[in-house]
Amino acid sequence: GLLKTVLSVENGAIPASLNFASAGIDLPALGLRVNSTLAQWEGSPRRAGVSSFGMGGTNAHVIVAQAPVSEQGDPAPGVDVTVPWVL
Repeated sequence: GLLKTVLSVENGAIPASLNFASAGIDLPALGLRVNSTLAQWEGSPRRAGVSSFGMGGTNAHVIVAQAPVSEQGDPAPGVDVTVPWVL
């Protein structure tokens, strides 16, 4: 789920929900919809959330957001722009 969300935010596309038939409630009346085809992501910045609920009570929640556009030029030659992330 996390990788799919990161790719969706990066590429600006929302994938279709597989095997969706009916929710049993009036989604349009609630202002909701389920994608049946690949859709373009409208608006910016793009943000999405991923939640995982474990059987033993372990919960994890992540919010993924589109990176801001950098107005700086290319880094100087020989400068390492790799930043390690500790998770």
